[in-house]
Amino acid sequence: MSLPAGDNRKAVRLSGGRGVIMRGEVLHFDEELGIGFIAGADGKRYSFDRGELRQHAPIGRGTPLEFLPDGDAAREIFITRDEMQGTGAGAVGRFGRSAAASDAEDTGLWGYFWRGITRNYVNFRGRARRKEFWGYVLFYWLGLFAVSAAAAAADFGLGNFQSGSEWPVVSVVLVVVVQLATFLPTLALLVRRLHDIGLSGWFSLLPIVLSVVFSIVGAIVTFVFGLVPSQKHENQWGPVPTGVRFDTVPVETPDA
Repeated sequence: MSLPAGDNRKAVRLSGGRGVIMRGEVLHFDEELGIGFIAGADGKRYSFDRGELRQHAPIGRGTPLEFLPDGDAAREIFITRDEMQGTGAGAVGRFGRSAAASDAEDTGLWGYFWRGITRNYVNFRGRARRKEFWGYVLFYWLGLFAVSAAAAAADFGLGNFQSGSEWPVVSVVLVVVVQLATFLPTLALLVRRLHDIGLSGWFSLLPIVLSVVFSIVGAIVTFVFGLVPSQKHENQWGPVPTGVRFDTVPVETPDA
């Protein structure tokens, strides 16, 4: 259940050298001096200068990058956000893991839910940020409520609520079908959420076991899993999920 996604970093040949691609984002950049710092996915800080940028595009605090670490410095820096989309040859290039992902991938709540029940239906690998987890939970319960309301209306129309000899068969059947159909994607999401906070996917069994004893306890444990922040570095299950902001400390500059 918690099979490692493997090290997504790839050795590549850039400018005649060979190294390992690191993800990160701009921590500070001085436009006048052309120097700055990058917060790497490994939790370290790397210095860089404008000459290492491989695209001509404006950058600032929070700009996502891919680069080759060289001690405490960053080399061969590529901007991973397509800030110049549609400009032909001037568009920002992508490589490595980012090249496999779509620039237009929806990181909204609905986008995460839709991928959860389609592309990630049985995806037990990788990591899921808090926004992905809560986006799925939100639309799951909204959908279950809508199905339950429609089923109750059907039962009412059939007279299933009018006598003690009848039971709401439509409501029971539809709710059970929805829960069975969403069991695997829900479990897969919980496993990826656990990976994101550095825990084995086998911990997903904990809420299930606790629910047998007292259901509310299992729900509380799952709720807590959904609140824990992402690990701020790449772990054995993959890199920091797209869209997660690094907690960075502002760089203090000496007074003039």
